[in-house]
Amino acid sequence: WPARRKRIAVRSRKCDYTRAILTFQDGVITSVELILTGNVPKIDQDKFTELAEEAKNNCPVSGVLNCEIKLNATLF
Repeated sequence: WPARRKRIAVRSRKCDYTRAILTFQDGVITSVELILTGNVPKIDQDKFTELAEEAKNNCPVSGVLNCEIKLNATLF
């Protein structure tokens, strides 16, 4: 695991939900769709998406799955 970690100084008021929809083919996960919604003060949708993408791309579990991972991040 990379030793680098980036702290981000934003606090969520509410993360309504994070949901993962997995697609299987012959018992193997072929894709994952992550659906994230949250209410974070002082950031806009672009920043929320950027932070969510960064988390997805640096997640050690994502690397192990070896499949397509789609992200749908919505700030409300």
